[in-house]
Amino acid sequence: MLNAARRRCCAGFTLLEVLVALVVFSVGLLGIVSLQIVSKKAIYDSLQRMTAANLANEVIERMRANPGALDMYLGIYMEDLPTPATDCGVSTCNPAELAAYDLWSFGAVISGALETSVHGNAGGISDPTFCVSGPLDGSSGNYEVAIAWRGRSVFPSRPAHLCGVGQYGSGEGSRRLLTFSTFLDAGES
Repeated sequence: MLNAARRRCCAGFTLLEVLVALVVFSVGLLGIVSLQIVSKKAIYDSLQRMTAANLANEVIERMRANPGALDMYLGIYMEDLPTPATDCGVSTCNPAELAAYDLWSFGAVISGALETSVHGNAGGISDPTFCVSGPLDGSSGNYEVAIAWRGRSVFPSRPAHLCGVGQYGSGEGSRRLLTFSTFLDAGES
C-alpha cells in the first residue's frame, strides 16, 4: 500500500524531467547551430583574404619580372579590363603587351571569371577593387598593391587606405583591405 501511494505522487515527475531535458537539449542545439554559422562566415572571410594575398603577391612578382613597364601597372583596375590583343601565355610579348595581359589576367582571377557556374562567376573575391601605386614614371621605388573587397560582416572600424572607398556602403564597415608593399628596381631584368 505504501509503494502504491509513493508511485501515484511521483508519477508525473518523470514527464517533467523529460520536458526539462528537451528544453536544455534544444538550447544546446541552437548554440551549436549559431556557432556553425559564425564559423562559416569566418572561413569565408579567411578564404577571401587568402585569395587576395595570393593575388597581391602574384601582382608584385609579375611587376618584378616586367620592370620595363612598371608605369602601366599603376592605377585602379577592376574586372572589366579589356581582353589584350596578344595572349602572352602562348606567345612572346613586349613589356607593354605583357603588362596589359597581366592586368587582364589579374582582373579575371580577382572577379572569379575563370571559375563559372550556372549563376555566373564562382571564384574570386566578393566585389573586388584592385589598386597599385608607386612612382608615376615607373622608375625604381616603393610600390604598393592593395586589394579591397566586401566582407560578410560589418566592423565598426574601417581601413584608412583609399582603395575601394565609397564602394561598400555607408560607414565602410564591410570593406576589407589587404596591402603589400615592396621596392621594385626598374633596372632589373
